[in-house]
Amino acid sequence: MLDAFVALIGRWFDQGAHVCPYRIAGDLFLAFSSPALFFRIITYGIKDVSLVSHILQLVVYASRYPELYLSSPTTGDSNFIKLFIVDGIAINLLTITHFKIQEIRSSTQPFDRSGAVRSLLYALFAILGSTCLAWYATDSAADTTMGTLRIFSMYLAVISLIPQLVMAYRAFKSYRENTLLTYLNCLAFFRDFHVLHWVLCHQHLDRIALGSSTAYLAVLSVFYSAIFIKYYRYFKATRSTRAAENQGTVEKTPAYMADDATLVVVH
Repeated sequence: MLDAFVALIGRWFDQGAHVCPYRIAGDLFLAFSSPALFFRIITYGIKDVSLVSHILQLVVYASRYPELYLSSPTTGDSNFIKLFIVDGIAINLLTITHFKIQEIRSSTQPFDRSGAVRSLLYALFAILGSTCLAWYATDSAADTTMGTLRIFSMYLAVISLIPQLVMAYRAFKSYRENTLLTYLNCLAFFRDFHVLHWVLCHQHLDRIALGSSTAYLAVLSVFYSAIFIKYYRYFKATRSTRAAENQGTVEKTPAYMADDATLVVVH
């Protein structure tokens, strides 16, 4: 029964009847990440959401699924999940851009031109660097345009997430339920299951795919380790503040948590 269900989903995902369930699970997490981010934007706004990161993400998946807009023998409903992923990222990018423009128009602060230039340079160097790496790896790993685009997307995927991780780290302070982490968790599970797919299910081990996934997970591991350390420091500072309240004295708030309203003690 389970094998028949997996085979049915495999045909719908254009992966054949004998498909690895780990890849299906990874694609489902990737497809769910876009609605999760869209819900976060609509509910809490675009604060701490990186525009340049999502521009690069759109480039990643547009180059990963070139059969959606190039001539390919695969047509019809078989490309539904790929189209859903790319459209979801495009909708999120348009939504973020719209809110960014509204924020700039309504803000009384001057436009941060230096920040915009830094973001633009980061995007250009990320695309240029990924292009050079893909061109260098083409001779040994791919001989077609499709293969080159696929390798390019693998390298760019690792670099594109870094601006979003930096902004998410800065945003994670006193609150535990950060809905932005739901989006990042979906991307992490997507990579986890694809590593299992290459290791356990695929007969031919793609060193570039496995290497890029490993690098992607390494970047996420550094991010979550930093989040854990930051939360531990916050928890320790909060406990010290509560102890000071009970004793009638207040300790000085640590500098890295100075802007957290939850640590302000009112007498």
